[in-house]
Amino acid sequence: MPISLARFVAAIAVLFAGSACLSRAGAEQPGAVEYQYGAPLASTASTAYPGNDFAAQLSAARGEACSGACDWGWGAGGSPFRTGPGRCDDFLVGPRWTSRLDAVFMFRENIDLDTLAAGATAGGVVIDPADAGTITENMREGIGARVMLSSYWPQCKGYEMQVGYLGIFNWQANAFNPDVPFAGPLPAPPGFESQKSLKYRSELHSVEVNGQTINDGPIKLFGGGRFVLLTERVSDLLDNTAQPPQIPPNFDGGIVGDPALDVTDILRGVSVDNHLLGIQSGMRADFFTLGNRFHVEGFLSGGAYFNYIKRESMYTETRTRLALDDPSTAVNEGQFSSNSSRTGYEEDRMRVAFIGEAMLGGVYQINRCATARLGYQALYLTGVELGNEAFVGAGPTNGDLLTHGWFGGVEYKR
Repeated sequence: MPISLARFVAAIAVLFAGSACLSRAGAEQPGAVEYQYGAPLASTASTAYPGNDFAAQLSAARGEACSGACDWGWGAGGSPFRTGPGRCDDFLVGPRWTSRLDAVFMFRENIDLDTLAAGATAGGVVIDPADAGTITENMREGIGARVMLSSYWPQCKGYEMQVGYLGIFNWQANAFNPDVPFAGPLPAPPGFESQKSLKYRSELHSVEVNGQTINDGPIKLFGGGRFVLLTERVSDLLDNTAQPPQIPPNFDGGIVGDPALDVTDILRGVSVDNHLLGIQSGMRADFFTLGNRFHVEGFLSGGAYFNYIKRESMYTETRTRLALDDPSTAVNEGQFSSNSSRTGYEEDRMRVAFIGEAMLGGVYQINRCATARLGYQALYLTGVELGNEAFVGAGPTNGDLLTHGWFGGVEYKR
């Protein structure tokens, strides 16, 4: 039977009255605890940096870190319960995320182009870097990027996890002869025109995972694992070409056609891949502050690695032949073929290597979530094999590589 509206309202009133009585009786009992549903109090302020906030410690920001944590302008908004970076949300629970993105411009030492060119004898043609008709370029700056992501994970363990990537996409050295494109027209067979090219390409990629201590001081220690891939490519190309035949032979009509096109391109290439896997440790530090928004930071690290080296040396000849058909004969003399022959060797070995890295930069606090960064860094590798040494026929080597240059980017905390 349906319950009438009056009876339903009366039942609800009885329930509310009973709840009020029980709450009042519980509050009147001896030793009863009253709970207040406010935000918990922040911990004691840090003596090393004002604000007692790890994000503020790294950026050396002045003031209370959780009072309008991103109120210096744009940078972080979010829901009503996420008003600032990390534990600057309304419930002070985190997590804290810090992300960095930097553009890097790294330089490395020039190679000896004369020695490298002396070994570039593909096709019996030698290229002279000092010749007036040769254009050269020697190890221009390599352009790349660095990405770093860190967070309090797992929370309340006294350290944070970091994952980082560094990539330098291309260093290069070249020598070309002739230095300008051939003006043309191409000579008719059996003559041909040649272009000699010597190219050196190198790139570096690094991935690391670290654990970093969390404390109120200016120095943070870290340690973890790292993988570095250094690739080196050297190629010596002799590119021969000629004018293709235009007039077919016709012996019945007395026409002597163009001779067949028959040219051979020669490529000699050497590649060296260094796969470094090991452990590292180091420290990050805030050195001093200048005003309310600027400070200097840096890091220093070093590690030991196993280096798996793979070297490949190949010699390739590609012969191209093009002949036209003589229409006065029943036999088809037309021919086009392109065939390659290749010879060479591959070898691998293991070495012990070491890597050291350092950085020093200035940081400007845009707001409590975002900072701008600019500085200088250096990366030193020892126990690696380089492409120029392999190209000239050197045996297994333990070479050194020093790269250094500028970086600039942004950091964002959430």
